[in-house]
Amino acid sequence: TYADGTPVVSNTDNEGLSVSLNKTSTSLYWFKGETVTLNPTIIKNGSINTEIIPSWTTSDESVATISNGLVTAKKRGVAKIVCKIESDGDNAEAVCVVTVKDCIDLIIENEKTDFYSEEAYSFDIKVKKNNEEVASPTCVWQSSDESVATVNAEGILTTVSAGQATLTVDFEGEQKQININVKNLIKINSAEMFVSNMNYQNEWSEYRLVCDIDLSKYFADNPWTGNVFVEFNGHLDGCGYAITGLIRTGTIGESEGLALFGIIGKQAIIENVCFDFDYTTYGRYSNVLGEQMLGLIKNCYFIFKMHKC
Repeated sequence: TYADGTPVVSNTDNEGLSVSLNKTSTSLYWFKGETVTLNPTIIKNGSINTEIIPSWTTSDESVATISNGLVTAKKRGVAKIVCKIESDGDNAEAVCVVTVKDCIDLIIENEKTDFYSEEAYSFDIKVKKNNEEVASPTCVWQSSDESVATVNAEGILTTVSAGQATLTVDFEGEQKQININVKNLIKINSAEMFVSNMNYQNEWSEYRLVCDIDLSKYFADNPWTGNVFVEFNGHLDGCGYAITGLIRTGTIGESEGLALFGIIGKQAIIENVCFDFDYTTYGRYSNVLGEQMLGLIKNCYFIFKMHKC
């Protein structure tokens, strides 16, 4: 049976006569002038019969018309197309339910798929209905995983934690999906947090300065423990902030082989940072930023006060 209870095949008086259609239900867009052809299969006495000519009717000609099996969409609504056959006083029929829809286009003009955690983003959506733009459309937004990201009725996304989620926007039954990927973003707001994250980190992570970082007090209380055998391979965006107060002194053995980032690995990206260092060495000059700099350093400003004893 169909969803509305209509039988797929109805044999009125004779079980030896039946008809079925290649489609039991279908959807069409009237604005596009869509059509569909219904092909009947007629069985009489256990064999396919090609001589019986079916008759066609529609329950609503204003929604969909039918001519020799060709259905043409006319306007939004639902119509039942009935294929009826008669032979030797017996009859049978089959029904196709046709749903005619408006043509709806969902257009997201600023679609984006990659985000960081704790980020807000507003999707700008345009809705066209039958090729005319809808003013102030009421859309329904959903997130497949709200532990990764949420989205409100206005299409404003708020990311929560790392992971993947699918965003779905719905307008009058027409849907569009956006698959998003959220990466963790570590916001650096102290000297302690900077030092602990910039060294001994060999895996990719995203870092962002949210204020100037003064290292002078931290290194006054804590020995420099940079390790040139460990690579930094993350992405640090300084956002225009400065790292200041790096005062480095020591004997030959202490000053050699120490650097703020250890080794700047091949995958590392350091950008948009001002470095202000006061550097005294009692041996060879050692690179204060990274003992080896293999990654990308761009749009950075350096103030080095270098002293050799």
